[in-house]
Amino acid sequence: MSRSRGLGLGVLAMGGLSLVFGIPLVFAVAVSGVSTSACDTASNVKLTELAGESAQDYLADFTEQERNAKFALISEIYRAGAERPTPASSHAVITVIATGIQESNLVNLTGGDRDSAGFLQQRPSQNWGTYEEVRDPYTATNKFLDRYDTIANAETLPLIDVAMEIQIPSKSAYTSRWKWDRTAAELYEMTIGQGGSSSCQQSTTWQSPLGPGYSISAGYGMRQLSYEPRPRMHWGVDMATGSGTPIYAAHAGVVDFIGWNGSLGNYVRILHDEDITTGYGHMVGFVPTMTKGDRVDVGEVIGYVGTTGGSTGNHLHFEITVEGKKINPFDFMLERGIDLKSP
Repeated sequence: MSRSRGLGLGVLAMGGLSLVFGIPLVFAVAVSGVSTSACDTASNVKLTELAGESAQDYLADFTEQERNAKFALISEIYRAGAERPTPASSHAVITVIATGIQESNLVNLTGGDRDSAGFLQQRPSQNWGTYEEVRDPYTATNKFLDRYDTIANAETLPLIDVAMEIQIPSKSAYTSRWKWDRTAAELYEMTIGQGGSSSCQQSTTWQSPLGPGYSISAGYGMRQLSYEPRPRMHWGVDMATGSGTPIYAAHAGVVDFIGWNGSLGNYVRILHDEDITTGYGHMVGFVPTMTKGDRVDVGEVIGYVGTTGGSTGNHLHFEITVEGKKINPFDFMLERGIDLKSP
């Protein structure tokens, strides 16, 4: 059973929303090595110059579950833009987010006025696709961006003007309620991380198991501990941070072990495609509802940093196996655009 991801604030930004709301913090998915994409920061959008409601004020009106659902939806919008043949600009992605707030409050609606549906309230009768397509956030975003790309000067227009040209709504309905420029830009910044400098190291399907702020306390390879008589192999990397820090699934998969694992203490192992597993050790505790056999998404909280088992301090022991052989997580993750040594 897949639960809602804790996709949210890549960094403690925009008023410390994690402290206000307790929203799990993670890096959202992103694409590496693209110069003109959604991985660009919103550098063409000056947040201090934008009118409208702040993201903090906007999110305050919703429950934690509703906020998490909105960030999960925003991550799909972002992923759709980043994975296009010509990746969408930050302006384009922010326009989609703002339009989604205007149309549905970023809720993937089953149906609304006439035959409209989805978070953008697209209508199959107006050539937006089938009902299933307009209800799929990834597809709906791409259809919106297809039309965005036909507007010659879209990058320089106000968000509301672009949204109205694409959605063709009642003009008064938009102009009387639109206040989402600042909201959408801040939500975008929250989702990709402040300035985009960290999250844009990430691939579309893999991410660091911890958010920023940790340090590497031990690498992969032979090591000699002061309290052990001889060197032995260390099969993972140790990422030191505070007790209770959320740990995230580095890739989507199925939980095939959860429980006590000797010197690794409280431990979770996730089975991924292509006979790859990731392991997470020394947790202080697990997500209470998670059990063996659950499917988890990339970025979903699976537990919390601790010092259980053979551990002398709070840290995450992170390990990876490929076809049953444990390999160096630094190399594996770096091949996927993620530098664990640079949190």
